[in-house]
Amino acid sequence: MCLDLDPRESLVVKHPNFAAKRATIKQIPGRVDVQLVPGSVIAGKVVFSEVNATAKIPGGSVVRLQRVLPQPKLGQRPGHYQFQTESTRLDRSGHYRFASLPAGKYHLTADVEGWVTQGVENVAVEQGESASAPNIGLTHGGRVRVQLLDDKTEQSMRFEIPTKGYINPQQRPQRAPVFMSRNNIVEFSTDGIGEIQLPAGNYAFLVSIPIEDGDMISGAHTDFKQWPTYDVVDGKRLDISTRMRVQKRSLADGTLTVSGAVSSPHDESAGEKTSENSFVPATTPAEEFQPGK
Repeated sequence: MCLDLDPRESLVVKHPNFAAKRATIKQIPGRVDVQLVPGSVIAGKVVFSEVNATAKIPGGSVVRLQRVLPQPKLGQRPGHYQFQTESTRLDRSGHYRFASLPAGKYHLTADVEGWVTQGVENVAVEQGESASAPNIGLTHGGRVRVQLLDDKTEQSMRFEIPTKGYINPQQRPQRAPVFMSRNNIVEFSTDGIGEIQLPAGNYAFLVSIPIEDGDMISGAHTDFKQWPTYDVVDGKRLDISTRMRVQKRSLADGTLTVSGAVSSPHDESAGEKTSENSFVPATTPAEEFQPGK
């Protein structure tokens, strides 16, 4: 049995013959009783979907699995991530196997150098049972080349040295978070050009570059629905440009306190609690922004 402490005051109990289980630590030192149930298995294969593809699965390739947790009940505080993830390595023939899983529905995707995939969704497995997932198909996809423009001059941006940033594709319609787990860190050239490889589909793009006191960020709209969308096609390159505006970081003085107890969305057992943090600003908002004014 393996116990992994978690910063959210919880632990994960793992056993090769049972489903992994997360439980809340109420106090230290203390005792936590955890009831384990038989684990489930999901197995499958990653394949090359393109005709005449003779490539071999490179070493270090992995499959990522995501289990979506139930939505919080009334009165529970929603967490930032309503899912659990795990990864495992592929063998040379592209096979993989996940064991000790709780029953539920799972999404799967693969990280294979030089290839992309749409993954598979909603693979269901019952408690103590095994399930075979549909093949995860790999393609070369398409490439997206992004030219950064200065928001004021609308001219191509220039950097003194190649600069790292992020190209975050948002697929339309939106998909499960695991499908955004790709490494979206991109090195932009001194001419303000960066590229990313994606499976075919319809996308909107958010581009950002960290700077000393904030970020340079693309787009004039904060509303996702108003972002322009583009079609990525297998075997082709899409060229787009985006204006970059500076978004300053704002800091606030105040006091962080712990108050009350709410049900944790990361725990499945009813009645398990975790503390809730709250921040009280040291100064009140400006007069015109005060409620009721």
